[in-house]
Amino acid sequence: MNFLEKDLEQIIYETPNEELRKRGLLIYGKKKRQLRIGKYGICDLITFSTGDYNEYNPTSYNEETKDYIFSCQNVKYLDIDIFEFKKDKVGISAFLQAIGYAKGVERYLNRRMSNEFKINVTLIGRRVDLDSTFVYLTDIISSENFNLRLYTYDYDVNGLNFKKHSGYKLNDEGFGYED
Repeated sequence: MNFLEKDLEQIIYETPNEELRKRGLLIYGKKKRQLRIGKYGICDLITFSTGDYNEYNPTSYNEETKDYIFSCQNVKYLDIDIFEFKKDKVGISAFLQAIGYAKGVERYLNRRMSNEFKINVTLIGRRVDLDSTFVYLTDIISSENFNLRLYTYDYDVNGLNFKKHSGYKLNDEGFGYED
């Protein structure tokens, strides 16, 4: 059976998020597929969900105790996941393609809304490019406003299953000691 990128996209789009999570893919929110992001390109799949967090800000200073007094504010944000699918190997080109979409989404949202937002990039392919330093990105690129996730998929008689990848390192790091 010739399993194509568009097949992977369609299965993920049509399968309920809860079922995909049971199979190993962290996915939440409303899905949109083949979404044009201005001249930045057409994203395979993008999801939108909302979240919230507590933000603590100093509101005053107590001279007697020499302590700041903080107020807590609940902040709502938009959580955006950009998915890039590859039929076979996921590598740096897939990452750069998805980064272009992320930049387009960021530019669009910065001009149109004042709410907070977080962008995540998820790359999915059958294999991961282990022949380059690309694999280190999942551990290096992670911040409050951006995350990169890397998955491989397996498609067999039991359906579609996912495996998350991170924590890559050289077998011999050259530090003179072994883990």
